[in-house]
Amino acid sequence: MIRTVAGRLGLLLATAALAWLPANPLVRAEALLGLSPGPLERYLGIKNLFSGMTEGMHQLVHGELGKALDANFLTPLVACALIAWAVTGARLETRRHEILAAACFVGLSMLVNLVHPLP
Repeated sequence: MIRTVAGRLGLLLATAALAWLPANPLVRAEALLGLSPGPLERYLGIKNLFSGMTEGMHQLVHGELGKALDANFLTPLVACALIAWAVTGARLETRRHEILAAACFVGLSMLVNLVHPLP
């Protein structure tokens, strides 16, 4: 666990720099490992919360908010959550928080499917 704000901000900036790259090695690695599209999308035909998030973050760091929202309309929310984590270092400390986070993940995933269903 990264304990300092500087360390978390450094990690966030390094991730943003990676998302900035036009030929993103993370996207290529996802494809080679069979992670894109995700297993839920590939086998069940449903999106999860992070479907389109890599493309959305790439567009967001390039200042293309509209394209980021088209990729996944929750991209700005996730970006704000990452920044908040980098500044505060918040962690899930109790089982109740873990269950709440899982419920939010499922609920937001359902919302992603309602707003941008698969063709």
